[in-house]
Amino acid sequence: MSSCLKVTCFLWGLTLLGCSAPTHRQLPQPLVSSVALPHGESLRFWGDEDDFLHKLIELEGIWARQDASGLMFDEEGELKPANYLALSGGGTGGAFGAGVLNAWSDLGTRPTFNVVTGISTGAIISVFAYLGSEYDYLLEEFYTGVGDDQLYRVRFWSILSQASLLNTQGFEELVRETISNEVMDAVSDAYSEGRMLFIGTTNLETQRLVIWDMGKIASLGTPEAQRLFEDIVIASSSIPGVFPAVQFEVEHDGQTFDEVHVDGGISRQVFLFPDSWDFSSVSGVMGERERRVYVIRNDEFVPKWQQVPISLSALTVRSILTLIKYQGRGDVLRIYQQSQDAGMDFKLAFIDVDFNEKPRDGRPFDEQYMAKLFQYGYSRTIGHQVWRDEVPEFDSLALPELFINE
Repeated sequence: MSSCLKVTCFLWGLTLLGCSAPTHRQLPQPLVSSVALPHGESLRFWGDEDDFLHKLIELEGIWARQDASGLMFDEEGELKPANYLALSGGGTGGAFGAGVLNAWSDLGTRPTFNVVTGISTGAIISVFAYLGSEYDYLLEEFYTGVGDDQLYRVRFWSILSQASLLNTQGFEELVRETISNEVMDAVSDAYSEGRMLFIGTTNLETQRLVIWDMGKIASLGTPEAQRLFEDIVIASSSIPGVFPAVQFEVEHDGQTFDEVHVDGGISRQVFLFPDSWDFSSVSGVMGERERRVYVIRNDEFVPKWQQVPISLSALTVRSILTLIKYQGRGDVLRIYQQSQDAGMDFKLAFIDVDFNEKPRDGRPFDEQYMAKLFQYGYSRTIGHQVWRDEVPEFDSLALPELFINE
C-alpha cells in the first residue's frame, strides 16, 4: 500500500471502528517476560535488549555451521566476507526492493547473505532474499502481478463489529500459499548452513519490537511451526486498524494467554543490530572478517516538496508521512553509525526524488504503479546508480531536488 493511502485508510478506520473485537485472553503485565510459546523457547527475543546480540554472536554454533557448509573460508583458507541485508517497511514500496534484488541477481554480483532482517513489507521480501536468486520470480510476481482485488475487501456493514477496516483474507491466503513446504525446507536448510533470518513484529501491548528467529522456526519441521512462520510474516505486515492484528498464543504455568502483534514498522522502519550493541566490546570477538552491510529502504528518504491543502485530512496525512520518513531516516542512521563504529562497509538504497509516479485513485495496491516502481529499482541497480556509501545529508542535496512539484 502506498504510504499516503495507508495513512488515509488508517485514519478512516479509527473513525469507524466500534468496540467489539475477537476473543482475547488478556496477558497480565507481570507475566510479559515469563510466558513461553507452545512451539518451544528461544524462538524470539526483544529487539531492544542484548538477547539479539547474543543471537548474532553465538559464534561456536553459527560459525561451526558456516564452516561445515563452506561459508566461512575460501579455498585458500582465508575468511570470506560476511554480508548483512536489512529490508525496511514501505507498503507497496516493497516493489522497489524486489526490483533491486532481481537486477542485483542479473548483474551476477548479489552475495549470499549471512544475516537478513525484514520489517513490514520487508518481512515478505526477506524470506526470498534470504533464500537466493532462484526465488526472485516470486518477488516479481508478488509485487507486480497482484492487485487490490486479490488482497482485500473493505468491510462496510460489518465494520462496527470488527477489529479492522479491511478483510485481508486474500492477502493471508496468498502469504500461506507462497510460503510452501518447499520454501520452509529451503529456509531450514539455509539455517543449518549458519545463516540467519530475522523478522520483526510490534507487540502492541508492550510497545516493543519482537525479533523472530525464522530459520530456527522453520527447522522445527512441523505444521504448527509453518503456521507460526506464516503468522509472523502476516503480523509484521499488518497495519493496525486497517489489517487485523495477529494474536500469538503463549503459556505460563498451565494457563494460556494471547499476545497482540501488528506491523513491525510501528516500532522500527528497519533494523539490523541491537540498540545496545557496544562495538568496542564485541568487535574483537567477531574477528577481522570483512563485513558488508546493505540497507534497502523501500520508501522515500529525503525531503520532497508537495502542496498541502488546508484541511484536517490533508494536514494529518502529510504530518504522519513526514513522521514515518524521519523515523525511517533515524533507523537507517543508527545502522550506519553502528557500521562505522565496527569498521563495516555500508551501502544504502532508497526511492529517490526522481521517481514521481503515483498509484491510481482508489487503488491502494495498484499493480501498474508497483510494476513501474519495480522497474525503477531494477533500472537503477542495473545502471549502478542505486547504492550510496553514506546516508544523504539534507543540507548537501541539490536545491532543485527538494522542490519537485507532485
